[in-house]
Amino acid sequence: MKKCKTCGITKPLTDFNKQGESKKTGKQWYRGRCKKCHNARFQPATGKPNTGRFKKGCVGYTKKGRIPWNKGKKMPIEVIKKVIASRYRFAKGRHCLKAKHWQLKVFSRDEYICQRCNMTEGLVAHHIKPWNDYPGLRFDINNGLTLCNSCHSRLHSTGRILSDESRKRISDSNKGKSSWNKGKKMSEEHRKKLSESHMGQPAWNKGLSGFPAPIGSFKRGSIPWNKGKGLSDEHKRKLSVSGKKRRASDETRKKMSKSHKERHLLNKKN
Repeated sequence: MKKCKTCGITKPLTDFNKQGESKKTGKQWYRGRCKKCHNARFQPATGKPNTGRFKKGCVGYTKKGRIPWNKGKKMPIEVIKKVIASRYRFAKGRHCLKAKHWQLKVFSRDEYICQRCNMTEGLVAHHIKPWNDYPGLRFDINNGLTLCNSCHSRLHSTGRILSDESRKRISDSNKGKSSWNKGKKMSEEHRKKLSESHMGQPAWNKGLSGFPAPIGSFKRGSIPWNKGKGLSDEHKRKLSVSGKKRRASDETRKKMSKSHKERHLLNKKN
């Protein structure tokens, strides 16, 4: 039972419209007004007779179960052409009806094939002389060329289209060639310019974590990776064998003995 806030009469829940349902508990709650008071306020009687459109049991225009009038019927080609023409009739610039006819004429002349890679999908009518620079040639068929999307974007980005054969020739010719600056040292002037340009600029990885430190860079407080780890017997044996093979020359031995003697004399004086 629930009390209506408009008429103040306690009525069963069936006389109230549902407002929602809780997803967690599944509890339903209802509106504050009963159906009678709600209809009296928002759908008052007009006094006109019901023509039958809104009678109970009448199938609406958007209700489920109603079969559309054009189900299973194919639209004829003439109607399709009229629809396309109506879309482009009031458009301007590149999307006008004249531009659409020009595009179709270019496609039919080139037999709906890309003139570079022989693709038949994703075709575009390209202006050989640009649209903005040559307004008089915008709808000239001789100024059009059928291209696919990839060739068209490549043409606008690089200014030229290379065939697969040309690409293969370029790659084969560059194979085995060394770079132009291989073995060439930088001049002092060039180095100076680079150092001046980099002065005051922070490093690209400054403050970024996760980058390993380069080999040989030991900072204060950093613990070496092999601290407290002793060498195994096998490792020691390998080191001794490798040390025996590497024997210093007589000249190097003389230099080492001389430096050791000087160091010993300095320690005695101190």
